[in-house]
Amino acid sequence: MRLTSIDGSFLELRITGYQFPDGLVLPSGRTVMPDWLDVTGQVRSPTTTWTFSFPCLHADEAVTLGHWLLAAATEGSVRERIAFTEPNVSIELVARSDVRVTLRIHLTQEACPPGESDEVRRGDGYSVDLTIDAAALARASIDWQWEARSFPVRT
Repeated sequence: MRLTSIDGSFLELRITGYQFPDGLVLPSGRTVMPDWLDVTGQVRSPTTTWTFSFPCLHADEAVTLGHWLLAAATEGSVRERIAFTEPNVSIELVARSDVRVTLRIHLTQEACPPGESDEVRRGDGYSVDLTIDAAALARASIDWQWEARSFPVRT
């Protein structure tokens, strides 16, 4: 899924697989199937471009993200900010009109640009504002939902 702003900034997220595709063997010998997803991101802000890769979404959170983005695009009821168990990526709805949506992408810890201080990484993080055509956001959210369906909750 790629969210591209009218100024050329963007966030691209891809699910690359389960963190533990074959499950995880516990000390007891029992195998469990954790549903953490490896996510690769590419970000362009007005000042820098970088990539990150980290297991930062649970399978059910990936589905929730798709629904939240679609609601933001279509003027549905939506919480102002969506955040996840792992704080690497969160998204805030800043403004919305009939034709455009402005999202503030918050990136912390492993999702921060290389070279950011620990204070930024572990604090409020790095933010990128994206002003996106509402129809393009709706299409991207549907693309994300299809991608997330390939990685269902297994437990």
